[in-house]
Parts: sequence; structure tokens; C-alpha cells
Amino acid sequence: MDQYRTSGVLDEDAYRETSWFWISRKRIWFIRIFAVIMGLFAILMMIVRDYLYVVLFLIFTVLFAMGPWLLRKLSLHRTLKRIHEVRAEPVRIETFFTVEGISLCNLSSEVRAVLPYENIRAAAETEHYFFLNTKANQFTLVFKNCLTPEQQESFLPFLKEKCPRLKIMR
Repeated sequence: MDQYRTSGVLDEDAYRETSWFWISRKRIWFIRIFAVIMGLFAILMMIVRDYLYVVLFLIFTVLFAMGPWLLRKLSLHRTLKRIHEVRAEPVRIETFFTVEGISLCNLSSEVRAVLPYENIRAAAETEHYFFLNTKANQFTLVFKNCLTPEQQESFLPFLKEKCPRLKIMR
């Protein structure tokens, strides 16, 4: 099971590249639906000729339409701020896959943990990482630069086999 052993640095670049996957797709769709509803209310108020509410609903429409972008930006800013407050050096992590789950090792502090496969709810692929998200909205990264092209191709099917309820985010 050591075929997907990777290690790398969890730094600002990693956070920036994966930050689009921090917000769940359900939440994004929920926000978009509210943007459409607010837009429809704005049109309705235009028909009724109540221009104060037209402006109000248009403001809400714009805020909800920008919601996913704003959430991502705020989450990323908050995370990077916490990182800079707590430590000066990036964290080196190692991930590998065992029979029980994903073994995580913080190489900077020698803390180890095993994340059971049934807790993985979503995965995504970026240019440099495979992003794995848990039910509790925690995440880990698998570093693509440590994998061969064949391993990169077979990684998501392997993970899908281990986690049958896994959602692949695009």
C-alpha cells in the first residue's frame, strides 16, 4: 500500500491553490439559489414600482452572487493570518495509505494520525495536489510531484475504491 506515499510542504501556495475546495458545493449552490431569488424579488419590486426595495434586493443579489468568492477570500485570509501568528516556518507533512486509512505525519512535530477511509467525503485534483476533504471539513493533501504519471492517473480510482461514497469535485 506504499505506492502513494508522498511528502511535501503545506505552505501559503498550497493553501491558495486548494482554497476553492474549502467551501462545500452544497453551500455554493445554496448561495447561488439565494442570489437568483433576490434577483427575482428585485424584478418583482420593479414591476410593483417600489424602487427602494429594488435597490435593496439588487444589493442582496450582488452580495449573494459574490458570496462564494467572498467566503473563499475571507477563509484564505483568516487561515494565512493564523499561520503567520503561530509559526514562521511551513509544515512538512507526509501522507501514505494503509489498510485502515490515510496515515498522516507532521514531519515538523512528529505527530501522527490515521484518517479512516469512511471519513473522506470528497476529493479534488489541482495542478500540484490531490485535495482530500473529510466529513468534519478537515483536509489533507497528496503531493503530485512525489507520484509518477501512472500513479497520478490511478490515484482517484484507487481512492474511489476505498471510499465508495467519495465525491470528486471539479
